[in-house]
Amino acid sequence: MVDSAANQILRATVTTEQLKGPGTTRFQIDSIGNAAIILARSPILSILGGQCAPAIPPLQWTTIPANMYVVDSPPLSVYGTSVPADAGEWGQSVTLGGGYVSTWNGRGGYFLQTTYVNGWPHCSLTTASIAGATTIQVDDCTGWGPPAGSTQGAAGVIYDPGGGGQQETATVTLASATTGPGTLTITPALTWPHSQGIIFSGMASTLQWAAILFGVAQALTRGATATTPQTISPAGISTGSGADALMKAAKLMVRDFKRIW
Repeated sequence: MVDSAANQILRATVTTEQLKGPGTTRFQIDSIGNAAIILARSPILSILGGQCAPAIPPLQWTTIPANMYVVDSPPLSVYGTSVPADAGEWGQSVTLGGGYVSTWNGRGGYFLQTTYVNGWPHCSLTTASIAGATTIQVDDCTGWGPPAGSTQGAAGVIYDPGGGGQQETATVTLASATTGPGTLTITPALTWPHSQGIIFSGMASTLQWAAILFGVAQALTRGATATTPQTISPAGISTGSGADALMKAAKLMVRDFKRIW
């Protein structure tokens, strides 16, 4: 429901997106011959590569290396910080150099595919971790590792309520995989032990609260036709109106993270 309200997948994923241009809103050639691209999903964490082809079937693709792309406005709240932020601060534009596409074929003369990592890193521990550990086993490494040219990966919070509160933050310095299960190397070392299934997330807590509100709204609504609705406040708000209020509040919290293209 949070993804639906934001009109995009918010958890970090690897996406391959195809655009046709130049001469369209999201695919232009700038004044010095670079391709100016606006990708659909955000935040854009890194570019893995791409390919292009003249728009003449059958398409003859040319591979584009990752270092020919530059993310114009890297996210402020994922890398280069010790604690993830709650603001939706990012850009969706990318510059492609090297003359791979141009205006020679006219408007809409090329197809361009770009493969990129987008969203907020989010995973859970697949095995228990001990205090002092500098590596953790997780179910999804997507977005955690340092982007090209950097040694610092994403920052996240280990949401562990055990032992009276064992929540702590960590920054990833190495990921064993680009996506899927693997090992994350973190700094500083863990202060607390953590059980299997504990969440490690770089996602804004605003989005997590929105998910909680959506969940509570669903819990209030479920079975309403088969049970007597309960009052959830001294003012006598019914479960129906309470669920509606929670849904509206959740959508407002997601608003700043909504996809606009």
